[in-house]
Amino acid sequence: MDKILSIVIPSYNTEKYIVDCTATMLADSILDDIEILVVNDGSKDNTAQLADELVSKYPDTVRHINKENGGHGSTINRGILEAKGKYLRVIDGDDWVDTEALVDYVNKLKECDEDVILTPYNRVYEKDNSKILVGFDFPVGQYDFDEVVGKMAQSFQLHSTTFKVELLRKMRKIREHSFYVDQEYVAYPMKFIKTVRVLDNCIYQYRLGINEQSMSAASMIRNRAMHKNVIWDLIAYINEEEMTDGLKRHLLERVSMMARKQISIYLSMEDKAEAKKECLEFWSELREHSETVYSKVPGKRSAIFRANPKMAFEVFYGRSE
Repeated sequence: MDKILSIVIPSYNTEKYIVDCTATMLADSILDDIEILVVNDGSKDNTAQLADELVSKYPDTVRHINKENGGHGSTINRGILEAKGKYLRVIDGDDWVDTEALVDYVNKLKECDEDVILTPYNRVYEKDNSKILVGFDFPVGQYDFDEVVGKMAQSFQLHSTTFKVELLRKMRKIREHSFYVDQEYVAYPMKFIKTVRVLDNCIYQYRLGINEQSMSAASMIRNRAMHKNVIWDLIAYINEEEMTDGLKRHLLERVSMMARKQISIYLSMEDKAEAKKECLEFWSELREHSETVYSKVPGKRSAIFRANPKMAFEVFYGRSE
């Protein structure tokens, strides 16, 4: 049976969350319309066993793809290859969806044919279960991509996007064995997008505040080389691919924000000598990779780095921006 939506769930050691995550998607009324691909990335816990149990209960909806560990990007790459739906979206294994919103959304998808569907999402903070809604600066409706690309800011994310599978299969491969590649996942298809539809279904519930998350402060320090490599990947994408001026401006702004974050990572490291060495090397390399990104990194702090990086490091080391 044809599926309107493939949901890829990258899963590495997600036994604590995977059953609850998938339960929010398994509404009876949409089981024939969706497929859930649990892509187990070589987990060392009971993720694979739990995925098999889900398949046995929902054989026409859930598929378990068991693979060697290759990182977040490898699970998405594999999910794109395996997907049988018209559309695809990624829901990380430690997050979940709003079931009612998903059901309404799947029914709306049956009437859609745009290249990308955008929906708001919630940032849900683990500490107190508070939520912040992340939406768009343009209303529900249909658009040409060129109309809205300059208005997307940072809201165009893994949590807000659903792509046509045929479009994803045209893009370059996402980096494997790395965190932070969600930025590649949303950037690489952009050059192929012609049409956009914005819906008001707040589907994705993005969990924040887990210590083991790649976006935690400790993890970003530990994996800072991965974050830097994704910056280099995105700059290469901008330099090598043909794209509209509007899209190029948007991507340059995204990468500039990532470069700003990279500097923040170095300034929060405990080893000052190593932090200074890496920070100054990165700032110099950034200029070599892209003079444009180098000049666009926002904020007064970045302006001081451009004027005198050694002095800027001494001024800002150990201080939050």
